[in-house]
Amino acid sequence: MDPLNKKLLLINTQEQITNSILQCTKSEYSYIEISPEDKKKIIKYLKNNDFFSIFINPNPLKYNIQKLIVSIKDLQSIPIIIMVEKDDSKSFFDSIYQDTYLFIEKPLNHIILAMVIKNTYEIYRLKKEASILFQNLIESNKKIEEGNKHLKEIEDKIEQLLSLRYA
Repeated sequence: MDPLNKKLLLINTQEQITNSILQCTKSEYSYIEISPEDKKKIIKYLKNNDFFSIFINPNPLKYNIQKLIVSIKDLQSIPIIIMVEKDDSKSFFDSIYQDTYLFIEKPLNHIILAMVIKNTYEIYRLKKEASILFQNLIESNKKIEEGNKHLKEIEDKIEQLLSLRYA
């Protein structure tokens, strides 16, 4: 059993998007859905929960998606997927491409959506694994430093004893 969290955050207001995500996640992944207009709730959930990815279905006329993405990136470093209309992809891409993992054009292709969900989880899993390995490396280096310090003390004592023997 996978011990990592398999929960994604869906920032959305359209039922058809929710149904697509539900169909693609099946029972393997869970999700929490929040309206894009409720930025305080989004931030609260990000502070108190661990998500493997965030899917955003923005309405560019109502919400400043770029500010929301910057706020999200300040809290969690996870893949952000933006679902856009075919005609909107260039305008979104130009302004916020650096802060996102991927843009998916609507209407959503369920095979691609399922693959993206699986891939973003894999990115999350690998980042967590790398973080754990890095922490283990830091701890191992501290133990080596302590061992080297102790070894130096022993060498100094041996040198003192040898100098007394020849004195």
